[in-house]
Amino acid sequence: MALILTLQEGQGFYIGDRHWYVESFDDEGVWLIGPPVLEAEGEPSQRVRLTERESVEIEPEVFAQEGFIPEMGCRIALEAPRKIAILRDDLYDRART
Repeated sequence: MALILTLQEGQGFYIGDRHWYVESFDDEGVWLIGPPVLEAEGEPSQRVRLTERESVEIEPEVFAQEGFIPEMGCRIALEAPRKIAILRDDLYDRART
């Protein structure tokens, strides 16, 4: 079963301790910004395009797909094994305090 998040530009989520956020979206899809693939200093962030047509593996075993709803923001469907924690920004921050 997928986790569905409705997000605006600048809002995001964590997969484990790795932060992803919505850079922008339109009726063609969503641009997500994520942490560098390699954890080396100076590595560029990942920029991933999500569409309704196919899911994309954004982290090992974590697949994302977009569903655009213009009145509400973008919807992102995330599928991952239960062992992988996925939390919205606000819930991640609350869990860390």
